[in-house]
Amino acid sequence: MESAGFSRSNPYYIVKQGKVNELATASDSYRLQLLREVAGTRVYDEKKQESLELLTSSKDKNKKCEEFIKIITNRLKELEAETNELKEYQRLDKDKRALEYSLAEHELNEVTKQSNKLNEDRHNLNNNSQKVTADFAKVQGDIATYSAEKRRLEARFKGLREEKETLEFERSSLMERRSNLKVMIEDLNSEVEKEKNARADASNELTEIRAEIENKEKELNELKPKLAELTENELKLQTKIRVTEAHIKELMGKQQFKDENEKNAVLDKEHERLRKQKDDTKERLDQFKKSLEEMDEELEMLTNKVNTKYRVELSRLKDHISNGNQTMTDKRRDYENTIAKKLDSSRQSTSIRDQINQTEQEIATYEDQLRRCSNRGAYNGMVGVKKIVEELKRNPRNTQEKNGVEGYYGTVMELFEVPAHFYQAIEVTAGNRLFAHVVKDDTVAQYLLKKFNDHNYPGEPVFMPLNRLNPGPEKELPNENRSEVRPLIELLDFDAAHEKVFRLIFGSTALIRKMDPNVTRILKNHGFDCITMDGTQVSLRGTMTGGYLDPKKIKLDIYNNIREQKKQKEQLDRSLKESEEKTANLMKEADEFRKLLDDTEHDVRVVRMEYQEMYEKNRRATERIGELHRAKQPRETEIKRFENLIDEVTKKMQFNRSLRQNPFQGALSSEENEQVKELQKAMHDDTENLRKVVEKRTRVEKDKNQVENMLSSHLYRVRDNLQANTDDIGVSQKRDDLSAETAELILVNKRHTFFEFYQILPN
Repeated sequence: MESAGFSRSNPYYIVKQGKVNELATASDSYRLQLLREVAGTRVYDEKKQESLELLTSSKDKNKKCEEFIKIITNRLKELEAETNELKEYQRLDKDKRALEYSLAEHELNEVTKQSNKLNEDRHNLNNNSQKVTADFAKVQGDIATYSAEKRRLEARFKGLREEKETLEFERSSLMERRSNLKVMIEDLNSEVEKEKNARADASNELTEIRAEIENKEKELNELKPKLAELTENELKLQTKIRVTEAHIKELMGKQQFKDENEKNAVLDKEHERLRKQKDDTKERLDQFKKSLEEMDEELEMLTNKVNTKYRVELSRLKDHISNGNQTMTDKRRDYENTIAKKLDSSRQSTSIRDQINQTEQEIATYEDQLRRCSNRGAYNGMVGVKKIVEELKRNPRNTQEKNGVEGYYGTVMELFEVPAHFYQAIEVTAGNRLFAHVVKDDTVAQYLLKKFNDHNYPGEPVFMPLNRLNPGPEKELPNENRSEVRPLIELLDFDAAHEKVFRLIFGSTALIRKMDPNVTRILKNHGFDCITMDGTQVSLRGTMTGGYLDPKKIKLDIYNNIREQKKQKEQLDRSLKESEEKTANLMKEADEFRKLLDDTEHDVRVVRMEYQEMYEKNRRATERIGELHRAKQPRETEIKRFENLIDEVTKKMQFNRSLRQNPFQGALSSEENEQVKELQKAMHDDTENLRKVVEKRTRVEKDKNQVENMLSSHLYRVRDNLQANTDDIGVSQKRDDLSAETAELILVNKRHTFFEFYQILPN
């Protein structure tokens, strides 16, 4: 019961609801199984089953042990047989080794002899190999040089081809410009020749016209005094006739008066009328005289302007225009020459850029070769530190960065120079230390290493701070075989400030001609490693390294090529800078010439406008002078008429005054009748003379008017037109244009001759 979970100390149990009903309704087999479990018989059944299983397992193990015993028994029999065989083998092997020792000793003697012979042959082969290696290195160097030269020539050829294409385009433009210039020059020559002929014809015709004008003016000058004299005579006769007529009327008028008072009243009234007429006539005479004086002043002023101011100013402006045209021609030629120089300088700059690109490609090729033949970690470390130093050089922001730049001296292989035939020995001795960075002290090294790690650059940079290096005491070579041995450090050319670095790397190595055991042993005793020209090395530890190195993979040779290419690039950069500065200066100079040319053209245009304006003023003044001359004669005639009229009125007033003073008479006296007859006879004579004078004055005036009309309406205009044609500045302008176009054509021809050189280049 206890095995079933019932306790004797606790007879009370709680049964779950439904369990009693489940037991009452269960099957007989289930109740039997439950009773067995309660009675504990199941435990014995389980233990019985386990015992049976153990019994079966023991029987199986017993069978296996019997089989192992059989196997071991068989193996013991085999081992006993093998033991017997081993004993026999050991006996036979002992005899075999005795025989082999005898044979080996005999063969050793033979091999020693052959080895000595082979060593001698090897020494000879080494000498031949060194010679062949040197020749091969020389050939490789020549191949590299020729390859670089080939690439440079190909780049140069490419640049020349591109330049040729550019020049071909410019040449075609110049050819077109030259054709246009030829056509323009031909047209200008034709126009200038026509203008020249027309100008000569105009000059000849102007001479004829001037001669004809001179004759007409002479004739006019002869007619003017005659006309003035006849006009004056006419006016005098008219005045005399009117005065006589007035006297007759006044004498005849005495018969009309009734008494003295009426006579005096009429005479006073007539006297007052004559006085007013005289005053009005004087006033008009004064106006005409004033007008004539103004015309004389204007005529004198215009004559002075035409003869002095306008003529001088026109001459000055014409000279200014001519000088300006010549200046424009010179400036245009200077401008074209400067532009041509600028184009040449630009092409030179383009050529230099092509060379720089080619040099950069060469540097990239050599750097790639150096990367492929170098330890990746050391090379990447060197590249990373170089980038950091270049970045700090461009913009040092604080003292620490400045000290980092100043305290960095470069890699080991940048700090020395050595003849090329020692490259192998130097490279084998230094190894990856060629990529080590030499710095001033450990502070600089720590700072650069920190920046390297901050940038997360690949590689493993190695620093050699000078304050931490301790190469030890300087070693001296033994006196024996001094001619065969040379300290490796003596071959290097370096700055004394970096001596610690090179003593540490090369101070314990000696260069020997060949591997001589006696020499190497003596050098080892003095603390020196040995190395030959071909890079075969024997260290103090007794190991021999080195041997043949591919000349293409000698890092020092590659770096020397990089250094030479960088020097060439620096020189090309300086040349490019000078060429670009020259191009900029030429462009600035061309802009100045262009500005001067534009300013001169503007000045010439302004002066031309001033010339045209001044010419127009001179023309208007000349026309005004002619108008004044033509208007002056009538005014002078009017003045004389007014003067005669005043004389006439004055005489009438005098006669009137004498009549008033005489006593009144109702009829004419005999004397007065005689006087009237005389006056009538004189008036008749004067009238006849006046008719003759008027006829003569009319003829002279008609001739004068014809001459004046001929001069004013034809000859003066023809003279002015011809003078304008001869003084036309357009002819000078065309001549200046012709000179400028001819100068440009000469320059274009020079440029075209220069381009002929590029025709030899293949396409």
